[in-house]
Amino acid sequence: MLAAVCAVGLWAVPLRLGNLIRLRHQGKQPTLVLPYGSRDRAHILIGAQDVKNCRPIRAPISQGPTRDLEVLQWYIDENRPRTPWAEQSPFLFPGYHGTLIGQKTLGDWLTNHTRAIGLPMTPRNLRHGLATLHDKYHPGDYAGAARLLCNTLQTARQYYAWIDEGAEMRNIKQEVAKLGGFSDEL
Repeated sequence: MLAAVCAVGLWAVPLRLGNLIRLRHQGKQPTLVLPYGSRDRAHILIGAQDVKNCRPIRAPISQGPTRDLEVLQWYIDENRPRTPWAEQSPFLFPGYHGTLIGQKTLGDWLTNHTRAIGLPMTPRNLRHGLATLHDKYHPGDYAGAARLLCNTLQTARQYYAWIDEGAEMRNIKQEVAKLGGFSDEL
């Protein structure tokens, strides 16, 4: 189950935990739409009414080198059926008697398993860590961070601008060092 959580969270779209546990791959109006017939792409489709910031989410799931779609299909075909009450549930991650799995349950699993491999991570850290990495390698691209998180530009600036400030300060120090005749390596 955690492999599927990571396939969605790392490679498809870093969803908030509340949206992640509500993903439905079957039943009426699935939010995880898998390839079928002539439809060759998979998507996560979540309406604005179901998202904290009221912005709809439409995120493709890749068949590329990250293998996220392959991992999800493996989970659905091989592992999900072994989960108790899976047949009774439209949810990708079924809980007791086919209801939603608890946020705390899934969050604790992720935290405990990532801690065991030496990379402690909470669902929120996973989401924000991806935005932080984006900003580190694309300073000032708040629009990209906002798209990654399915957020507003204002929210991305508010929560990730501090990353750019650190990068800007390093760049300024390097420029001052160059002007003083010092090497680029500080």
